[in-house]
Amino acid sequence: SYVRLWDMHKLLAGVSYVFYSNVFFQNSENVISDDGLKQAGSINLFVQDTYHPIPSVSLKPGLRMDIPLHHKSIFLQPRFQVSAKLGESWKINGAWGLYKQFIAKTSILDNYGNYRYFWVISDNKSIPVLKAQHLVGGIVLHQAGFILSVEPFYKTVNGITRLVTNGEGQEVYKGKARMHGIDFLVKQYFRKHEAWISYTLSRAEEYFPYFSTDRYKDSPQDQRHEIKGALLLDLKPIYFSMNYVYGSGLAYRSATLPEAEDRYPYHRLDAALIYRLKMDKFRMEAGISILNIFNRENIKYSNLFEVPDGQFSS
Repeated sequence: SYVRLWDMHKLLAGVSYVFYSNVFFQNSENVISDDGLKQAGSINLFVQDTYHPIPSVSLKPGLRMDIPLHHKSIFLQPRFQVSAKLGESWKINGAWGLYKQFIAKTSILDNYGNYRYFWVISDNKSIPVLKAQHLVGGIVLHQAGFILSVEPFYKTVNGITRLVTNGEGQEVYKGKARMHGIDFLVKQYFRKHEAWISYTLSRAEEYFPYFSTDRYKDSPQDQRHEIKGALLLDLKPIYFSMNYVYGSGLAYRSATLPEAEDRYPYHRLDAALIYRLKMDKFRMEAGISILNIFNRENIKYSNLFEVPDGQFSS
């Protein structure tokens, strides 16, 4: 709900309830794991104020409060946004915030270097609540249908869990991660058409106590470069679209050579053509899409792991 306080303030508040349900099936011995919480609920409240000290500056302080019914704690998450216009064409933005997550994707690392992933509900004991801090800035140029945006970012996460298999069984480790990079966007509107291209330069790193050194290592989801582009043509009643994605690839580490890694780039070009017909109360639409036009062979990482010789469990 909105509440307007004077002419320079606008208050937004809300409340919600979230219910989590999670079951983890482990088929190595045809049993269901009993570890962790199966169900949990959380009451969430938030409030945000939009304040204009001067017409060209917008401030948005906010606070979110989470009350998990299975915890005996209250989690506060402050956020803050600022936006300022620099003349008619330029605008700068900034945002900072703390974020908590009560359901997380954790991983199991076995003796052969294979990863398995599954979802768990945090009990804030063996599985801690994920705590992230986001810091984002940016500058935007908007002029005569042309948009240029540059946004650097820095994010940290604490409370990541990983089960590592060793000769004595499994041990749970709590780790942390950090991500930093910069996003570029160039977009152009021309009449009813538009085209844009974006580029992301980033790095995602993680650290766990079982590492042989105190240094951060690239996360499994780390990808250094990504390029996306799109073209949309409005030739009424014909509409044409094309999009392209390039990724420099995720880091794949060999189980026998953990320090070595390979990255396999990802390329994909798609296109679509739509025809729309409208006559009085009758409407018709027909279209065709072509995915991966150049038949590029891309590698998909699947959640698979090796079974040693002489064992039949999987």
